[in-house]
Amino acid sequence: MQNYKKELTELSVKDKNEKRKIFICVDFDGTIVKHDYPLIGEDIPSAFDIMIEYENKYNVAWVLNTMRSGKLLENAVKYCKRKGVDFYGVNRNPTQDAWTDSPKVYGQFYIDDCNIGQPLIFEDGERPYVDWKKTDKIMRPILEYLNE
Repeated sequence: MQNYKKELTELSVKDKNEKRKIFICVDFDGTIVKHDYPLIGEDIPSAFDIMIEYENKYNVAWVLNTMRSGKLLENAVKYCKRKGVDFYGVNRNPTQDAWTDSPKVYGQFYIDDCNIGQPLIFEDGERPYVDWKKTDKIMRPILEYLNE
């Protein structure tokens, strides 16, 4: 866990209160909303509540990391903003430009329905989607530690 704090110190940025931001990259389809591409699917239970709480309580800066582009991407970003999540970056973490030209989106953590080990909900006839309550049980202790 100390390595997380070291990385947070070296690669993160401070907000106006001099508190370091924790970057979490998050997918859209199957992670924030259920799969219904190219439409916007139904909200995944607890996704927006937990994302907003993490932003407020743990200084998380959400970076959208999705395959959506063009108008479909714009619609997803606007949808999330209406729900209370205003992304720090979209398909790019703006702070990484100062130290790398890598195309990989930088974050300390990644939440995506395609991640091996990501807690998922399986419903008959639907693609699995992120289980935010189980994800929260994994992430919250880490975020608590990083905010000590």
